[in-house]
Amino acid sequence: MLVTRRATAVLAGICVAVTAAVVPTAPAHASCPDNFCGTWGTIVADPYLSVRATPDRSQSPIGHANHLDPVKISCWTWGEYIDQGQWPSAIWDKIVDDNTGSAGYGSDAWIETSSDVRTLVPQC
Repeated sequence: MLVTRRATAVLAGICVAVTAAVVPTAPAHASCPDNFCGTWGTIVADPYLSVRATPDRSQSPIGHANHLDPVKISCWTWGEYIDQGQWPSAIWDKIVDDNTGSAGYGSDAWIETSSDVRTLVPQC
């Protein structure tokens, strides 16, 4: 009986390890080109996307990104649910101004990326 329990525990551990290995996650960055660890997105809001200090619309915008501007996305976080844009979403992307280095949040509903941003960058 003891041998059977050990075998079951070992097999259960293998199944968990295999399952965990196939779950997509954001890549780990050992070194980052141009000191930027992240991905690029494109603003699809027209005429612009308001950029905010927090991932919600309760504060005034701290800036904006124009329609079709490429933006650097450093991470994502949960925030206010936005039911407009390409798809309804509570995900907000932290975007970085390439000229000033300042950062703020934009709703992921208005930022196009190559795939789900949660698989491209880490959570903030």
